[in-house]
Amino acid sequence: MLELQITSDVIEPVLIDEVKVHMGFPSTDTSQDALISTLISAARRFLEDQTSLSVVSKAYKARFEKEDADAEGYFWLPVSPVTTTPVVSVNGTVTDFQQKGLEIIRIMPNATYSTVTGNEDTYYCDVTFTAGRVNETANTIIKAIVADLFNNRNSENTISMGRLSYNVVRMINSISLNLGL
Repeated sequence: MLELQITSDVIEPVLIDEVKVHMGFPSTDTSQDALISTLISAARRFLEDQTSLSVVSKAYKARFEKEDADAEGYFWLPVSPVTTTPVVSVNGTVTDFQQKGLEIIRIMPNATYSTVTGNEDTYYCDVTFTAGRVNETANTIIKAIVADLFNNRNSENTISMGRLSYNVVRMINSISLNLGL
């Protein structure tokens, strides 16, 4: 089963003041800044989870088990765009690999299960890489998600991604379709 960790700090791609401008909220009113900041983080994570698109540069470590490979023996990196050459290790030993794709990457280690020495019950492939870059379309969608959540809070300030408006959901779907994901 694939495991994915973010191994670097995350700097949000959208600023509180940018969201306030998008919403028509007074920039001098700071009473809602903490909520808006939380919503920005939640919106970014939600968009990334829905699209497999990393909208800010982050370092990742993905761990694959043998069963995670596709029919050709490749492991699909779960986020894009990949912006560095991945480092691949099998059972802790760095190995060469074959790669398909430019930004949406598939990796096949040259060290295969049959050539790995040691406990044959254990096989894992670790891939460390950096993915993400500035994406203005994604930033616009993040602002739209935040505005939608902020404006549709209930009386207890409960916020739910399940209540996103149809237009915002269509924006998220369109970026997924444009990425071919």
